[in-house]
Amino acid sequence: MSPMLIKGQIWQRNLEAFLTALGWIVCYSVDNDDLRLINNDLLDGGGGAIKLDGTTVCVSINSDTRLLDIAVDTNSEVEAQVELALTIFRHFELRKHASTQS
Repeated sequence: MSPMLIKGQIWQRNLEAFLTALGWIVCYSVDNDDLRLINNDLLDGGGGAIKLDGTTVCVSINSDTRLLDIAVDTNSEVEAQVELALTIFRHFELRKHASTQS
């Protein structure tokens, strides 16, 4: 397992879903504290980093403020999955569905 730095961009509104998917990839359960930490870092200084076990995720606001620049430092075994997650969350803008009322 050699270290690998994977870079890409995602839509800002996809950050929570991206981190959740990345957590699945590296077998880490992203919780509300992780999300709060990275969101506070973004609000305070335009960027930040969190550790998901042995994987480090650096996030910064892109010059196109709708996008986030992402750098994932992880092992090469999950390179393809991380690249796929970056591609999905860059090309598709996710929306939360309103809960249905019965």
